[in-house]
Amino acid sequence: MKVVLYSPTSFTPGCGVGDHGIRLAVALSCMADVRLATRVAGGEPPPELGEERVWRLAGRPGAGRRSLDREFARFRPDVFLLEYAPHLGSPRGLDRSGLLAAFAARRRRVPVVLFFHEIASPWSLEPAALVTGCHQRAVALLLLGLSRGAIVTSFERVRDLTRLGGTRRLPVVLIPIGSNVRASRWTSEDRSRRRASRGIADGSFVLSLFGRDHWSRRTGPALAALDLLVAEGMDAHLVVLGLAGRALSGVAHARSRSGVAHARSGETARVPPALQARVHILGFLPEDEISGWLGASDLYLLPLSDGVSTRRTTLAAALAHGLPVLGTRGPNTDPDLFGREFVRLVPCGEGDGAFARAALILARDPGSRTRLGRAAKKAHDELFAWDVAARRVIEFATRSGAAHRAGIGSCRA
Repeated sequence: MKVVLYSPTSFTPGCGVGDHGIRLAVALSCMADVRLATRVAGGEPPPELGEERVWRLAGRPGAGRRSLDREFARFRPDVFLLEYAPHLGSPRGLDRSGLLAAFAARRRRVPVVLFFHEIASPWSLEPAALVTGCHQRAVALLLLGLSRGAIVTSFERVRDLTRLGGTRRLPVVLIPIGSNVRASRWTSEDRSRRRASRGIADGSFVLSLFGRDHWSRRTGPALAALDLLVAEGMDAHLVVLGLAGRALSGVAHARSRSGVAHARSGETARVPPALQARVHILGFLPEDEISGWLGASDLYLLPLSDGVSTRRTTLAAALAHGLPVLGTRGPNTDPDLFGREFVRLVPCGEGDGAFARAALILARDPGSRTRLGRAAKKAHDELFAWDVAARRVIEFATRSGAAHRAGIGSCRA
């Protein structure tokens, strides 16, 4: 099978976290003849792909469509996978490059399958936002009309498509996003050395969470958990992977590679003086270091204001490392998938205290953490692994009538 994946991909790593399009393209390359089409000019693709499998399209949407048309004529793909989110190619959310790419595919009679990461911004009566929202929904409807099927990465996107009428128009499947941090091998000596580098003893209890600022990532519950564990006599520490910006105040902040602290957040939590030596903000780290710190953790925290969902690469990273996960259940949490016992969830509305008490219960029960960690790894291998996602993408493209030939191989990363 010949597959083209269109993604506004950047090959520049950020805090060790890769891009969904790159990971998916690498996984698909084990099963099909893949080309990754991108409008990003710089950076080097991963060695598993190589430059020969990357189509670098011109920066302007019209020129990019013409370049794509020429490549379609030469390569003659069986299916065109289009990753779409309105803000990927336009900071104002008015990107039309994906729509032009879909028209180019249809012109060459290449079946289109959509990958909906986002569909549209929430409705607002503010004039500019109202125009943007109407534009985004119109583009989404046009894309649906050009496609043979739609892949969504989370439960909330199924709801969004249903409201838009997409589930009546064509087949839709949910395929979770995988981990963007490969699980590296580490030993007990590596774990001890990494902890010692931050003054953390072997017997200490380490909580970890990713710190990239986002309006949905709450730091208050994590600090409440650390505070309660210390109050109960535990030698506990909180390790923040990545940059925290204004989400945490009162502690030293690591700088980004450009020397500028990340400063965008929906919540600021003040670290009490008594806890400041126990909060470690690690800043930018290469991928293997992130993996090592996940391996040096005892409990991974994911306190999200909208709930844990399958589009969170941070969740998939913790599952891939076999970490026990404590998260929040909210409106975006799939009740069927997360009804399985591979993460421990606290309802968002129960407050920081309930989250902290759940963390204390797990901290005092190593047996439960071990069972939860094993269930997490099993869930990752069955549902979140990239090779599983790639196989499901190809099977869905074939089943929905998008692909005419399905010579599927296999390999495991």
